Amino acid sequence: VADTILLKRCNTLANVYKVLLDKIVADDVNNMEQ
Repeated sequence: VADTILLKRCNTLANVYKVLLDKIVADDVNNMEQ
């Protein structure tokens, strides 16, 4: 059970980082276009 909780936590962190990275990339693209 502990392993499952750890996996879920890692997946949540990975999703958060992915969203943050996507946002940073989008901001960079917007800055380049201006």
